[in-house]
Amino acid sequence: YRRQRQMCIRDRVDALCRILPAPIRIFFPRSVISSIVQNAFDAIEAYAKTQLDRFLSEKSDACVE
Repeated sequence: YRRQRQMCIRDRVDALCRILPAPIRIFFPRSVISSIVQNAFDAIEAYAKTQLDRFLSEKSDACVE
């Protein structure tokens, strides 16, 4: 899973680097773009886990009743 995720992040970073104009890349080097993408992936993963935990909690509460 980790390797697949890293490849996906690398692909997104590559895509963003290709579409950014050269003058903007001065302010947003590849390392900054990579950090932004990594943080976005981490936030999405945390949100998904929260939603899954909430869903499973609601389901287990319904089974108890």
